[in-house]
Amino acid sequence: MNNTLDILKRFEVFYYAPLLMFITEIVALIISILYKQKDLIVKLFISLLIFDIIIFLFDYWIFYHLPQKKLIDFVNKTNTLISILELGTYSYFFSKVFNERKISKSLVLVNFLYLTFCTVFLITKLKFISNNYYYMTFLLNSIEYVFIIPFCLLYYKKLINSPSKVNLPERPSFWLSTGILICSTSSICFYLLASLLIIQYNYYYFLFGAVLYFLPLTINFLFISKAMSLKKRLFE
Repeated sequence: MNNTLDILKRFEVFYYAPLLMFITEIVALIISILYKQKDLIVKLFISLLIFDIIIFLFDYWIFYHLPQKKLIDFVNKTNTLISILELGTYSYFFSKVFNERKISKSLVLVNFLYLTFCTVFLITKLKFISNNYYYMTFLLNSIEYVFIIPFCLLYYKKLINSPSKVNLPERPSFWLSTGILICSTSSICFYLLASLLIIQYNYYYFLFGAVLYFLPLTINFLFISKAMSLKKRLFE
C-alpha cells in the first residue's frame, strides 16, 4: 500500500504526465496487436512498445529496492537500450517509406554510429569527455533524435512533391512521422534543459519533464494508435 502511494507521488511531481503516457502506450500496444497485417514493421513497433512498458514498470518497482546510485545507473542503461531499439524501429520504418537505396544506406550508417556511441557509453560512461554522468546520458539520448529528425523532414518534403491525392489523415506514415518528429524535437529541448536543471532537481525540472518529455511521448503513442487503426500498411 505504501509503495502504491509512493508511486502515485512520483506521478504527481510530474503532474501525472507519466501515468497518462503509460495509459496511451498500453492502448497503442493493444491496437498494434489487433492490427491484422503482421509485417516486420508492425512487429518491430509491438516489440518496442512491449520492451518500453516492461522497463517503465521495472524502473518504478526497483526505485524502492536499489540505492540511488545503482538506480540511476540502471535507468540510464535501460534507456540507452530502448533508444537503440527505438532508432532501429524508426529507421526501418523510414527505409520502407522512402524505398530508396541511398536513404537506406544512410539509415544503416546512422544506426551503426549510434550503436557505436552507445557501446562506448555503456563501457566507459564517456568519462574521457566528462565526469558528469547526467550530461553524458542526456547527450547520448539527444543524439538519437538528432539522427532521426532529418528523415522526418525528408518525409514532409516527399509529401509536398508527391502527386498522390490521398488525404494526409488517411496515411499511416503521416501519423507515425509526425509523432516521431514531435517527440524528437521536444525531447532534445528537454535534455538540454534537464542537463542544467537536474543539478538542483527543482520545480522546473519536473514541469519541463511533464511538458517536453512525457506529453510529447503521449502524443507519439496516440499517433501510433491512429496509424495502426487505419488498417493500412504503415509505410503508405
